[in-house]
Amino acid sequence: MTLALNVQNRNYLLDPKVMYTLGRGEGVDILVKHAMVSRRHCRFFFQDGHWILEDLGSAHGTFLSGVKIKETEISVCNRINNSYIH
Repeated sequence: MTLALNVQNRNYLLDPKVMYTLGRGEGVDILVKHAMVSRRHCRFFFQDGHWILEDLGSAHGTFLSGVKIKETEISVCNRINNSYIH
């Protein structure tokens, strides 16, 4: 199940066979240029039929639909900080 992600007006299609890291540092899969985003902020991975969002110890936290999370299952049309999952 591919995940469509829109981050800072850029569209990404995430392959369930790949783990993706989001952050503002070098070497991340999804680059976000914002002071509130850590170098390695969070990651997306597919496990047991579900997409998972995991905070990587970010300084300001990762929020899903307005709720701060450590690790959670994500679903269609959740909001992550200022980004959307479709």
